[in-house]
Amino acid sequence: MSRVIAIFLKDARHLWPHITVFLSLMVAAALLDPTYTRRDSSSYTLLSSLLPLACWGLIIVSIHEEKLPGDRQYWLTRPISWRDLLAAKALFVVAFINLPLLLCHLAVWLALGIPPSAHLPALLWKQVFFSAFCILPVAALAAITRNIGQVILAALLIVVPAALLEQFLFTRFRLAWGGREWLLTASEAAVLSCGIAALLVLQYSRRRTVLARVLAAAVALAALAVFYASAGGRTSPATALRISLDSGRGRPDRPQPNGWNTVGLEIPVRIEGFPRDVQLMKNLMTVQVESTNGGAWRPTFAEGGLHDVADGRGWLTILVSKPVFMEMKDAPVDVSGALEYTLFGEPQALPPPKDHAVVVPRIGVCSQGAGLSGTLSVVCYTPFPQASLYLGTPRSGANWIIPMGFVGAPLPTAAGFQPVTKFTSQLPFASWKDTGDARLIATRPIERIALRFEFRGVRLADFAGK
Repeated sequence: MSRVIAIFLKDARHLWPHITVFLSLMVAAALLDPTYTRRDSSSYTLLSSLLPLACWGLIIVSIHEEKLPGDRQYWLTRPISWRDLLAAKALFVVAFINLPLLLCHLAVWLALGIPPSAHLPALLWKQVFFSAFCILPVAALAAITRNIGQVILAALLIVVPAALLEQFLFTRFRLAWGGREWLLTASEAAVLSCGIAALLVLQYSRRRTVLARVLAAAVALAALAVFYASAGGRTSPATALRISLDSGRGRPDRPQPNGWNTVGLEIPVRIEGFPRDVQLMKNLMTVQVESTNGGAWRPTFAEGGLHDVADGRGWLTILVSKPVFMEMKDAPVDVSGALEYTLFGEPQALPPPKDHAVVVPRIGVCSQGAGLSGTLSVVCYTPFPQASLYLGTPRSGANWIIPMGFVGAPLPTAAGFQPVTKFTSQLPFASWKDTGDARLIATRPIERIALRFEFRGVRLADFAGK
């Protein structure tokens, strides 16, 4: 342990200018962040670009203090074990990057009025994903290179192409995960963490640079391969229900309008065992239409869903391609498919933030905001939203602040320096009198359900508008 501390203190003495620059940029970014201040965003834009560069530079120079490639390093002639050296570098990163970031987040939370004790798991998980995505890849590059030039070359050959491909694949495959994008990100973080940990142990213990570089490329490919595991990544909902046809009910009061190339079908349905007093958020929908003459329509991404569900009855909307509808509308067809929903319930009503900020459990803190034209709004700051939130009443219209689509992940997988996320009510209002007796209504995700339907021998024209 004494050697670990000695190496740590040596690095702190040698690298104090880099440490000072990074910590100064972090403090300045926290003070100027327009998310929760009224500062000009132009200066923060520059800081937000320099801060990660300063962070990565600090990691690189700390590891390059005792370079690993080659056999002429001074530390090889000293009684320093690779375990002590690796532990000293890890201690340096934790002490001058992770810990200051954690304290910075805590300071911002306290300044905004967010109770840290209620969001401690989110605070710690943010450090985990920040380390997985922002620290470990840079540490791996530094461990397999001799100088900053090699770091830049390795980044251009491995990191930049992998990051660009990762963004493309995330956009391409995220819908296949059906509301479980957090699992995709967590899986990628696990692959990176395990792979890079093995790389660092190999390089520090054996200094097999060529093998470590091959391993770095393999880890990058493995992280990308996670996107192709979408079929196995989705877990089955705990509850499975079946939808049956409820014939003879006509059309709903607010039917889905037809698009320029789609026809909205409104199918009356019954849902046995459907919970009462819940809100629905659709995660995934699949549809298949098969005609008796052998024709079939299977869209890659089906559009539609349930609406106006009450007392076990509701409407199933399916948007069908107009050419398909014109071809099959009068022939008997079989319509089948499945839906996956997240149910939101257990509403909690809180007073609106008229005169003072209101702490909202599972969210953070909400206060009154002012627009440029003198209008008012509700502004909420949250480290990690675990409940949806709107201004209204349970039985009337909702002015959404945190829509249900932003809620549902059990872990905060975002990796970055920002301590909070800002949400604003979608509809501004002139005064609190305009909101009447509206309150802040928070609902949390309580269950995921799957619903399957199969309607045999039906006519599409019977469910389409005139």
